[in-house]
Parts: sequence; C-alpha cells; structure tokens
Amino acid sequence: MGTWSEDIFGNDISCDVRDQYLGLIAAGSSVDRAAKHVQSTFAELDSDDRRIAWIALAATQIVAGTVNEGVRKQALKGIAWCEVSNRDPERHPFELAALAGLRDALGGPAPKSRENVKSRVAPGRMGDVLAITLPSTGSEVVIVVGGPSGHDRGPEYRRVVLLPDLPVSGVTLDSTLKALSEWRHYREVWTNGLGRGFGCYDISGRLPPRRTRALLRGLTFPDDFERRMRGTGATHRAADLPYVLEYDIGAWEESEWTIDPSDPEGGRHW
Repeated sequence: MGTWSEDIFGNDISCDVRDQYLGLIAAGSSVDRAAKHVQSTFAELDSDDRRIAWIALAATQIVAGTVNEGVRKQALKGIAWCEVSNRDPERHPFELAALAGLRDALGGPAPKSRENVKSRVAPGRMGDVLAITLPSTGSEVVIVVGGPSGHDRGPEYRRVVLLPDLPVSGVTLDSTLKALSEWRHYREVWTNGLGRGFGCYDISGRLPPRRTRALLRGLTFPDDFERRMRGTGATHRAADLPYVLEYDIGAWEESEWTIDPSDPEGGRHW
C-alpha cells in the first residue's frame, strides 16, 4: 500500500475505493449497487486493508450525500479498531484526528479512554542486519538498523542505512562491516543544487514482517560509523520502507549523485 499522508484519502487503497464508487454513481448506479460492487473488489484484501477500504467507502459516501447503513456500521468498526489504546499504529495510515472527524460525521460513539496507550515499537534493534523485499520486483536489499536517530527524533525511531552494493547472498559479518566502513551520505544533483539524500532513513513503527527477514543480529558498528551516520535522515513509517527503497533505488540508477559535502571525509561512489 502506498501512503502519502495520514488523511483519509492519503493512501492508494482509499483513493481507489473513492474513484471507483464515484465513477459508478456518475454512471447511474444506485447507492446500494455501487457500494456492493466496490465491496466485491476489496473482499480479497487482508483484514487490515479491508478496514481501510470500509473507512474510505464511508467517507466517500458522506461526500456523495448518502451513507449506506451497512457501510456505516463496518466503517465504525474499523475506526474503533484503529482508536483502541493497544493497537499497532503502523497498521493503518490514518491520523487519529481524521478518524475522529469521520466517526463524528457517521454518528459513532466516542472511543474508550486512551490512558494506557502503549509506546510505539521501534523497527528493530541496533545492529540488526535485515533483508527487505521490494514490492514490485520481489528482489531483496540489505539494510542495517542503527540509532538513535538524533536529537529531533523520539525513542521510537531508528536510523536505517541501505547497503545497495551488498547482495543478500553475500552477507557475512566481515562483508557487512566492510560495506559499513565504506558507507557515506550521497545527495542527488539537481539543477538548482543538491537534492534529497540516498541510503539513510529515520523510521518508526514495525517493519512489515512479510517483507523483512533477519540476516545478522547484534552487529557492532565500526568505530567511526555513528559519527558518519549523524545528520537528518528522511522520516518514514517503517511499513512504507519497502516502497520508499524501491523508488529510491530506481532513482539512484537513473540520476546523478555526489558525495554529500557535509561529509568531509568523502567516500567512494557506490
């Protein structure tokens, strides 16, 4: 699932549901028939994605002017699940304020007290070497979990570095330490100056278990690596990391990059 914001329609599942429903209504379908048709298209989704789809369908029906009672009930169940205190916040892309606004519009009850909200879970332990499966190609890339991320990040964040030249099949303690010793910040070259960085991310929440597997645990970093890793990494939800990596690797292969001038020691070009 691609996610661009925490608004109700800030992800591709919600947008697909909205566009399909409104297209059916515009073509002359009744509210009930359009809702049933849309439901049939997301029936095979897993339970988390179905909750997203129900929430999006209810929000779309509000915009269209008529909310089907069955859709309303399913959406309120999804919203209630998202609002419970012990949920994993990375399993749904909605901010609580957006959910509360939709719940109120649907006439749902207020959520239970959130006094015992569990802290967010960091994506991994420092020194974890992991293989991440890219969503489109199914290929794997190597990341290393470092941290902490910096003074402007909470304890639920970890800094993750990508080792694009280290194949998964070649991961050993020695090969990983060598790759880390050569790792440097790189920046994309834009016409108006340096653009975004490559290979360093600050992420929060759980990495998707179906796309992540451990290769090594408890790696001890080279002496100077923590210093070279300092700075500000792009911030992402851990659940989105496979999609971010796939996009960035594609851009890396097609664009011009240079050593980040904030890294005075320089380094080799990957």
